[in-house]
Amino acid sequence: MITSTQDLDVLLREIKRTVEKVEAVAELVPQLVDELRQAVSTPNSSEQPTFYSTRDVARQLGVGIDKVVNWINAGELEASDSSNPGSTRKRWRIDRDALGRFLRNRQAKPAVKRTRRKKSVVKNHFA
Repeated sequence: MITSTQDLDVLLREIKRTVEKVEAVAELVPQLVDELRQAVSTPNSSEQPTFYSTRDVARQLGVGIDKVVNWINAGELEASDSSNPGSTRKRWRIDRDALGRFLRNRQAKPAVKRTRRKKSVVKNHFA
């Protein structure tokens, strides 16, 4: 509970610091997307596989495996099922090119800067 203007000032400073941290992280997102694109689009080498598992993609993108499977089921991420015929458990393999297309389609757009509403001044006409 805010009891004084000093408490309000402290709270406003904390909010300002938090906003600055969020803006700093938002500036890093395009750089991270570019690094991921480069990692996916580099020529085939002995260290880089042609296909990725759902776990590999989840680790690269910093999301859960279930999120990757949801993208596959929704048709956003192309993948092939390499499980044995008749198997009830899917074994998805994601092609490097398909992952690159997926990342290009989901490119982050710049955040819209919010503008604050001006506070209205309430006059006491009965004083």
